[in-house]
Amino acid sequence: MKSVRSLGGIIAAASILLALTGGPATASASGGQSSGVFTMDFASDFPTLDPAVVQDVQSNIPMDGIYDGLVTYATNGNTAKIIPDLATWTASTDGLTYTFHLKHGIRFSNGDSLTAQDVEYSINRLTSWDATGANGPSPFGSDFSDIVGYNQWFNNGKQPPASVTGLSGITTPDPYTVVIKLSAPQAYFLNEMALPSAYIVDPKVTQKYGPNLYAQHAVGTGPYKLLYWHQNKQMVLVPNPYYQGTQKAKLNKIIFNVNVPAATQFLLFEKGQVDMIFQPDSSTYLAALNNPSVAKTYIKNQTNAVWYLAYNVTKAPFNNVKVRQAVNLAIDRQQILKLVNGRGIIETQLLPPAMPAYESSMKGYAYNPTEAKKLLAQAGYPKGFTITLAYTSARPFVETVMQNIQAQLAKVGVKVNLHNIPETGTYWPYTMDNSQNWNLSWTDWWQDYPDPQDFMFNLGSGLSSNETGGWKNTQFENLVTEADNLPASQNAKRWQLYDQAQQIWFQQAPWVPLYYPVWDAMVQPWVEPHNVNVLLHPVIGPQIRLFSVKSH
Repeated sequence: MKSVRSLGGIIAAASILLALTGGPATASASGGQSSGVFTMDFASDFPTLDPAVVQDVQSNIPMDGIYDGLVTYATNGNTAKIIPDLATWTASTDGLTYTFHLKHGIRFSNGDSLTAQDVEYSINRLTSWDATGANGPSPFGSDFSDIVGYNQWFNNGKQPPASVTGLSGITTPDPYTVVIKLSAPQAYFLNEMALPSAYIVDPKVTQKYGPNLYAQHAVGTGPYKLLYWHQNKQMVLVPNPYYQGTQKAKLNKIIFNVNVPAATQFLLFEKGQVDMIFQPDSSTYLAALNNPSVAKTYIKNQTNAVWYLAYNVTKAPFNNVKVRQAVNLAIDRQQILKLVNGRGIIETQLLPPAMPAYESSMKGYAYNPTEAKKLLAQAGYPKGFTITLAYTSARPFVETVMQNIQAQLAKVGVKVNLHNIPETGTYWPYTMDNSQNWNLSWTDWWQDYPDPQDFMFNLGSGLSSNETGGWKNTQFENLVTEADNLPASQNAKRWQLYDQAQQIWFQQAPWVPLYYPVWDAMVQPWVEPHNVNVLLHPVIGPQIRLFSVKSH
């Protein structure tokens, strides 16, 4: 992710409400009791339904039904195949020009016809210096910075001159054609166009309601439309009567109840009154496994995500590579997996296993406290040292894992002071600490799209502002930059370059890799397809446009 940091964070917030008021649908009108109705509860309300500002998984769940993009992923979910959605496309041989041909007859859920100008408006809105007119830049706007004219249009986050009215690299020669020119080849460009931030909005609606009210009146071209959103209570979707795509609505109604405590969700699920619990918290997960009938509903799959500790390499002791390697050797990752009930895979490298260019031969740092002590002595710390480990305990398991790491490092002479920083709205709250009074910091990263550039560019070094620890390596950066600027036709070479960069990254140890988390959920047997919640691509959570509910 070039700019999103709340993706993984709000995944954990994805569980929700009991006593609901307002709206014709209630918790009792659930998928468990009414064929064609799907019900899902969450622990908090949806932050938005606006593609220009979305940066969380929970909001992407209803947005998947409401909106379409120009392109999307094949619906088997575990391949990275891009397919047409609102448009087919052609690309120039040099990888610099993409021409999208809109399908004819597409209409928004309010009946407005889709035009090329709507596409141009949506991308200009997303990439502008003030994406919605009230909230500043879009969290994902910089993902499209390689479109010609971005620097002039975004203007370093300031209002552009009057002569600049949008991205000069986007033209619309007719109502059904959109041409996008890039400043450099970008093998992952179509992956970016498949992001939820690139969903197409109706300019008439966004301009009618303005930045503060648009999300409550969201309009798209997807198979469902927003019937109503009673904030902090309930959201309801119904079929879009104007939908012209291939994924016709299979449900009569989708009900999202919010502010439902996790324990209540589980009780309703046991009674068949809730159709899915996505990413259950630890207590719900354990309760499910202890109930044989509910345990049968539990499913999981791999993710393209990493959870890790970032070193602050700008100061001692972690400006010393041997110290960084030593701490990696002092961490028993198997023990950490036990603390999270095995819901993960030990992390060995910067890339997760389902990502292209993942190097299966890399085995990571094996637990070896004896060797860790030797390296610390060689680095000049035979008696160890004291450090501060910063984290936010927005997710309950984090506190437990941090305490375990504290105990593990104490065994090699490293005293750890835990610094719990309240969630502040930024995904890395400790970066707001101007004193930089931390040495290690817990964080994670969930893919935007299934291309290694999303990890290598964003997390590997100073190439992106997202990397928290300040590690820089010219050789690494040169390899990543070369790979990033090759067209998709040279992906084999790109993977080789990324692999070379990973070897440098591993030896320099700018992280403490922990583990790759999993997608998991409890899904009622009457929901089809039953594994719809664990689609790897795109990372939007349950893809509700594919859901159907059998009679039961």
